[in-house]
Amino acid sequence: MSDVRLSNGSPPLERVDTRPDGHAKPSVCRNLFGSPDPGEVRQSCLDELRRSEEEHKEKYNFDFVKDTPLESGRFEWQSVDARDAPEFYRPSRANRRVDLNGGQTDCQKTQTVAKKRPSTEDSGKYSRM
Repeated sequence: MSDVRLSNGSPPLERVDTRPDGHAKPSVCRNLFGSPDPGEVRQSCLDELRRSEEEHKEKYNFDFVKDTPLESGRFEWQSVDARDAPEFYRPSRANRRVDLNGGQTDCQKTQTVAKKRPSTEDSGKYSRM
């Protein structure tokens, strides 16, 4: 990049590192207004959660905290057997068959076999070019 010229009259551009070695780049993250009080944040979240629960309780005449329908309201709730529900609302069966542990039952009981490097006798089979 030192030989690059922007125009015929401009001097050559050179790359200059202004930071001395060993100094880390300062963080660009700034805390302009101070840290919030954790108690206030928690209380604010709880208040918002209560407000949301109350709003949805009135809208759907269903108590989401107790997980029960309310008697009065514009919706009529009925209990439905899970087998009678449409397939869309049932849990997918594919997720139950996913093996997340690589076929192992207990990580503590499994034995790991150390992988061995090929011996020097075998190295003749594979020549490097």
